[in-house]
Amino acid sequence: MRILEVDSQRIIQLITKEMSWELTEAEQMLLNDWLNESINHQLLYQKIRAEGFVETRKAAMARFNADEAWEKVQLKATPEKSVPVHNKALWKAVSVAGSILIVIGIYWLLNTYSQVEKAVPLQVKEAIQPGANKAVLTLANGQSLELGENDTTIRLRNTQLTIDANRLSYRQDTRETSEIKYNTLRTPRGGEYQLCLADGTHVWLNADSELRYPEHFAANDRTVYVKGEAYFEVAPNSEKPFYVYSGDNRIRVLGTAFNIRAYGAGKADYVTLCEGSIALCSNGSSDILKPNQQAVISSDETVIKEVDAAQYTAWKDGMFMYRRATLELILADLSRWYNTNVFYTNQQIKYSEYSLYLKRYENITSILEMLEATGEISFKIDNNNIVVSPTQKN
Repeated sequence: MRILEVDSQRIIQLITKEMSWELTEAEQMLLNDWLNESINHQLLYQKIRAEGFVETRKAAMARFNADEAWEKVQLKATPEKSVPVHNKALWKAVSVAGSILIVIGIYWLLNTYSQVEKAVPLQVKEAIQPGANKAVLTLANGQSLELGENDTTIRLRNTQLTIDANRLSYRQDTRETSEIKYNTLRTPRGGEYQLCLADGTHVWLNADSELRYPEHFAANDRTVYVKGEAYFEVAPNSEKPFYVYSGDNRIRVLGTAFNIRAYGAGKADYVTLCEGSIALCSNGSSDILKPNQQAVISSDETVIKEVDAAQYTAWKDGMFMYRRATLELILADLSRWYNTNVFYTNQQIKYSEYSLYLKRYENITSILEMLEATGEISFKIDNNNIVVSPTQKN
């Protein structure tokens, strides 16, 4: 089977540019499409990213200074055996050749692994199922409803609730009321759900997450509380700012799209902005985020950095997208989505980095086999438990 449907030179160019963080949005989409065509493409991509000589070669060439190297050669040469001056141009060409070698290295891998040999398939007694649309709605009166299977409509005072298989929608009557009552929507491990609030704001809840919100908003602001991970598309309303609270953090928006990841357990919180702007209050300071910026909030500081926001919101579109993410983060996401437990026989492998782009509803064994194809780690599945070990070197 031929691995490359897209011209091989084009794939080489895209992977090389990605390693240097130089891909345009259109080029990233083309690479993502190629990766999504087959598991073989993704296995091959992992092989390329796992080959240390490519990154090592780039780092070495980044440190290479042709002029300094030429001077050292001249100093070492004896007067009787001086190096001809015309060779200096040839010496400088080494720096250009270095980047060519990177491309050659990738081309060699593309041809060497054109027939990707998968690792021995993982033996699983019973298939581990991916997550699905399911959640639990708790009303202000304490009544709980399981969502995700049946469609229905519920009437609550001045608000109408419409429940579909994958979304809960609120519609407020024109009659105003000063009484604010909160509902809570919770997704379990292995669940996801969408919510349309009374003001038109659209929220996606990831697995093992919770959103607390009013049945209808107050006259002067809109306030919700989140735990876990959620993506917001906030309905614009300049007269009623939208506030999202997560622990001690507060986000103020007027109309924008952003993702918040706040699972706690001693881990940092992440706020990633896609569109518009938000004012983030955390650790006693206030920061304004612009599109494709991310705030990493730890217990004592908040760091703002530039990111590709699409990488952190792909989950809501049914994809997993990781670019040099730690194994710990990847498996934490998988364990929540597939409702599994993960155990490490060696804690150090948690910090190994991998890149993945695949559908969120893949069989988990396919994903684990893809990671195994790097030759660095291996997995064992026992019922709902996944044991991760470093690969034994011969």
